[in-house]
Amino acid sequence: MSQLVVQYDSDSGSDGGERPAAETGLVLSKKPRVEAAPDVNTEDLGTFRFLPSVSTREITHNVPYADLARPLAGPTNPFQSEAVGKNILTGFVEEHAMSDLTFSTMERTYMNYGYTVNPNSQNELIGNAEKIAQYGGATIHEIKADPSTKRKRKPKGDPSVVGGYKGPWA
Repeated sequence: MSQLVVQYDSDSGSDGGERPAAETGLVLSKKPRVEAAPDVNTEDLGTFRFLPSVSTREITHNVPYADLARPLAGPTNPFQSEAVGKNILTGFVEEHAMSDLTFSTMERTYMNYGYTVNPNSQNELIGNAEKIAQYGGATIHEIKADPSTKRKRKPKGDPSVVGGYKGPWA
């Protein structure tokens, strides 16, 4: 503090001239340097990798696939549920490629006869064992309908009788 007071000494000195710093015994300090801009990273921005979080639904720039497929790094979440290996609330669902015709055939066979082909192994039948033995494991397209179970068309009736004629739609 004393150094500042000496620097601001009045100019009403006896000789009117300036005294050198060596005579006064003061060490003049430099003015503080003001930096308006902060330090900037000068690394090549081409090496910069922005990795989106796991919950990000939309990425607004191109991220290399190798960066997106990299395993998660960092500490484990202690509040994460114990549902390891589950991708839905009640269990795990796998994608399975199957044509619509195959699926509908399996579904209709199961709904009508109580058995179907196991989608994971095409040689295994699952469901009602009695029906499997009765129909030999045939699908709904392979089983011929019994003509005796087919409904017969009702008679049209006499068109001359007003109340008894049912028309061609009967």
